[in-house]
Amino acid sequence: MKILDFGIAKVVGETRTAAMATSALGSPLWMAPEQAEQGAIRPATDVWALGLIAFYALTNAYYWRIAHGDFALAMLLREIFVDPLDAASVRAALYGRAALIPPGFDGWFGRCVVRDPSQRFHDANEALAALAPILGAAAGVPVQVQTYPGPQGGVAPTGYVSGPAPYPPASMATPVGYGSMPVPTPVPTMAQPGYGTPANPPWAQPGSWPGTQAVPPPMGPGMMPGAHPMTANGRRNTGVIVLGVAIALTAMVSMAFIARGRSSDAPTVAPEMRNPQAPTVPGFHPPQCRGTGMDRDVPGLAGVAQLAAGRFHSCALLRTGTVACWGWNNSRQIGNDTTEDQYAPVAVPGVAGVRQIAAGEQTTCALLQTGQVVCWGLLMRGARGTPTEVAELAGATTVTYGSFHGCATLGDATVACWGQNNSGQLGDGTTSFRQGAVAVRGLAGVIQVVAGSRHTCALDRVGSVWCWGQQEEGQLGNGHRGREPVATPTPVPGVSNVAAITAGESHTCALRRDGSVLCWGSNAQGAVGVAGEGIQASPVLVAGAGPAVRIAAGGHHTCVVRSDRTLACWGENTTCQLGVGPFQAPRGPIAVPRVGPVTELGPASMHTCVVRPESTVRCWGYNNYGQLANGSTSTQIDIDYGH
Repeated sequence: MKILDFGIAKVVGETRTAAMATSALGSPLWMAPEQAEQGAIRPATDVWALGLIAFYALTNAYYWRIAHGDFALAMLLREIFVDPLDAASVRAALYGRAALIPPGFDGWFGRCVVRDPSQRFHDANEALAALAPILGAAAGVPVQVQTYPGPQGGVAPTGYVSGPAPYPPASMATPVGYGSMPVPTPVPTMAQPGYGTPANPPWAQPGSWPGTQAVPPPMGPGMMPGAHPMTANGRRNTGVIVLGVAIALTAMVSMAFIARGRSSDAPTVAPEMRNPQAPTVPGFHPPQCRGTGMDRDVPGLAGVAQLAAGRFHSCALLRTGTVACWGWNNSRQIGNDTTEDQYAPVAVPGVAGVRQIAAGEQTTCALLQTGQVVCWGLLMRGARGTPTEVAELAGATTVTYGSFHGCATLGDATVACWGQNNSGQLGDGTTSFRQGAVAVRGLAGVIQVVAGSRHTCALDRVGSVWCWGQQEEGQLGNGHRGREPVATPTPVPGVSNVAAITAGESHTCALRRDGSVLCWGSNAQGAVGVAGEGIQASPVLVAGAGPAVRIAAGGHHTCVVRSDRTLACWGENTTCQLGVGPFQAPRGPIAVPRVGPVTELGPASMHTCVVRPESTVRCWGYNNYGQLANGSTSTQIDIDYGH
């Protein structure tokens, strides 16, 4: 095994070369956030890569989900900067390899792969010292680490680990059939609180080595010299794997120390330089989004009255009462009864007399002039390519759709909802799935309802807001966070005189009658529009958003149309869905001038579309499924590197 410095490494035979190396970023699959943003580099930067390499060495799988599909740099950047960083065992389970993660590794990995460098191990040697006992307990053999003692025989910096070479151990045994290959003899259990018995760990194959056998079984037919036999189900023995990981990581740490020198002598990074927006090189400008599609209308689409967007698809309601859709179509959410993605708008057959449209994760719905609601795409009983009427629903006046649940206001100013209800998002006091629409409890005088991923909010005639469903990320605005669902509507304290509301994946915003904007919920990507990250469980004023006359939220970003018809957006920008600014956009609204005047909004998860005064549409952002309706599926983000 060879592990080379990433700056000079050349991957041979790698089918996804774009995933391993790009001219701009080097090797992004291993790159820490501060490297990807040209930020300050420190010893802890190597720790991020060390954790990811350890995960790969144990599982033979990349940690990042996008590396297991059609690789796209923008999606990888979203995972690095935005998405939750799952525990190693959770991510390994997604790839069917959870059994290869030894006890104790999750905690170690969590201290390596954390976005804040100050929360990581100080350097790679400190991380390796903490990993050695975990691997030793899992393998049932002593695992010692050896690090480079310093240039020209110098003394290792404080905190660096030293010791004998980890391989070969002092005690060796040569099993029959292995030739001259030395194999470690299992030793008594190491004292590691919280770990299983290393001689027979609970996650190891029963009877496999390390177990009750003193040495591995003989080499079988067809095995290469030095190879370890497979277990009964074809999985390699985990004890050998984790021991090999320790050896490989020791070698990598040694080379990293040689290349970097005495990293403990590196200067302390000033707090102001930890800001990813602060350039570290004179004259350097972070990559700036330019917004592909902002300067041209979507071909063949005119007379648009309203937009609706799902995760990777969009739809337009035309003034003729018909609907056209484009983008992702895996669940037939485009409505043309195929599963082929559509790179340009296509008419939805059999749908006419439409008053309003709504779109969710993989679903599209239309409110008809008759008060009926029809939906297509991923419905509760599977994918439907033709419009299907929502059962137990009549007399609807507005419609909305979240990830997997829908709601409608009715003629008597009440609300009915249907679909998934695992977080109480239907508001009927239960968490039971509902195929047909059920009444939301305790609401009256409602004029608008909006659905987030797993929460729902309603606006009443007096300008008050009520929310229910999931509250883990503060999206209900009641000042609380908790895993328990709120299964009936509760008022949002301190919010009044509201003219319109909108909901993203895990945040909610309200446009007040004076043009100001309040938001609450998850602010991890800046969707709430205020400084800092984390949760805003109570409404906060979004400075600089108004005076606004329209508001709409995408997955993790929000846009408003101001009274002068200019556009302003805030939140996630990893795929240029804001249309302007760096990938890590500044917290708070930023003006989006290039698109010109705007009348209606249709932000989605990773792209944005708007209606202009001429009733035409413009879109920008990510385009992996043709959601920009420009006739292509180019996934290249249109950026300016500031030169």
